[in-house]
Amino acid sequence: MITRRRFLSIASAPVVLAATRAAISQERARVARVGCLFASLRGSAYSMAAFKDGLKALGHVEGRNLRVDVGDAQGELSRLPALARELVALGPDVILASNPAGVGAAVAATKSIPIVMGTMSDPVAEGFVASLARPGGNVTGVVNQGEDLIPKQFELGRELVPRARRFAFLISRDPALRRRNAGFESVAEDSARRLGVEAIMIRASNRTEMDALHSTLRRARPELLVVGLDPVYHGFRGLLIDAVARPGLPAIYPLPVFSDDGGLVSYGFNLADSFRRAAAFVDRILKGAKPGDLPIERPLKFELIINLKTAKALGLAIPQSILLRADRVIE
Repeated sequence: MITRRRFLSIASAPVVLAATRAAISQERARVARVGCLFASLRGSAYSMAAFKDGLKALGHVEGRNLRVDVGDAQGELSRLPALARELVALGPDVILASNPAGVGAAVAATKSIPIVMGTMSDPVAEGFVASLARPGGNVTGVVNQGEDLIPKQFELGRELVPRARRFAFLISRDPALRRRNAGFESVAEDSARRLGVEAIMIRASNRTEMDALHSTLRRARPELLVVGLDPVYHGFRGLLIDAVARPGLPAIYPLPVFSDDGGLVSYGFNLADSFRRAAAFVDRILKGAKPGDLPIERPLKFELIINLKTAKALGLAIPQSILLRADRVIE
C-alpha cells in the first residue's frame, strides 16, 4: 500500500528530475566570454597560447564553453582605448589586459567588468589598484616588477663588457607609458651612476622609430645596450634584435623570449608563466570571486638566458661568471 506522502514523493520525482536536467543543460550551455586586449597579438602569440592553455587546464575550452574576443593594437598603443571600448561593448565576463597602456585603456572603458592583468609593472603607482594585497575595484592579476630588472641588467652589461663606459638604455616616449617610463629612466640613470658609466637614453616608440633604430644607435655610438621592458619592443622584437645586430652591439634584453629569438643575453620573468597564472585569476572570477578581493601576484622566478650563437657572431666571449649563473644557454 502506498501512503499519500509516498505517492506525492513518487509523483513529484519526474518534475524534480526534469528541473535538475534543465539546470545541468543550462550550465552546460553557459559560454564564458573573455575579452583580450593586446598591444601586439603577433608578438604575444605565445603568451596568448599560454593563457588559453591555462584556461583549458581549468576546464574552459574555446569553442565549447569559452569564447575569446581579441583586440589587437598591432604595435600602435594609441589604438588601445578604442579597442578596449569595442571589447566592453561585447559584454565580456572578464577582460585580460597588460602594461600601463592596455590596463589603463581597459580601466577607462569599464569600472564594472573585471580586468585581469597578464603583466604589469606597478599598478599601485598607476592608480589602478589600492594595493597588491587588497586591490579593491575591478582590477587584479599578475605584476612583473619591470623596474627591478634594470639594475641587474646594467650589472650584467658591466660583467659582459667590462671596459664599456657608454651604456644606452632603450625606452619608449609613448604618452600612455609616461609615468612608468619616467620611473624606468630614473632607475637606469641611478644604475649607471653606481657603476660609474654613462647612461644614454635612446627613444623608440613605434614601428617607424624601430625601423630607424639601427641608424639611431650608430649615431649614439654606445658600447652596450640595455633594453627596457616595453610592449612595443616585445611585439617588434625581431626588428629590434636585427637593428642591434647591424652595428654589432652587445645587448641585454628584459625577457627570455628575446634570447630565444636571437638576442645575446636576457634577464627577466617568464611571460608565458605570467599569462598561465592570469588564467587562474580568470577562472576564479568566472566562478564568482570578486577581482578586488584577489591579491595580485608577483613573478615566481627570474631567468638568465645566454645565446652563444649570437655571442659567436659578435666575436664576444661570455664570461664564465655569467655562464655559471645562466638558467639556460642556447648553443
